[in-house]
Amino acid sequence: MSRFRGQVAWITGASTGIGLAVSRRLGAAGCRLALTARDSGRLSQEVEQLAAQGVEACAFAGDVTDRAQLRDIATDIENLWGGIDVLFACAGTYVPTDVDRFSADECDLQMRTNVGHIYSIGDAAFLYQILQGV
Repeated sequence: MSRFRGQVAWITGASTGIGLAVSRRLGAAGCRLALTARDSGRLSQEVEQLAAQGVEACAFAGDVTDRAQLRDIATDIENLWGGIDVLFACAGTYVPTDVDRFSADECDLQMRTNVGHIYSIGDAAFLYQILQGV
């Protein structure tokens, strides 16, 4: 993991589960971390815990299904650290219901969160670089 030392990693779903585990591992490897999730309270707590371990991290609360919000976050990360080197799209959601009760809106939310945001985070990060001529 030392190849990540000094790089900026943007991690979605960073307040729980896989995203949280990835954040901690990359922080231990020397990455600067841009953490995104909907729960700003949990993100702030994680940033404090990481800082106590000497990890440079910032919280960027947001909804990964909102492309405009992701573009704003990407711009904020770029302005803070000058670039984004690594993306980890870890956000996900699960609607616990029976198949016969699973609505189209719930299905849409789950697909936009679990699948669609993978495209959206890349689009947000790389759009900024394209506009900057990188």
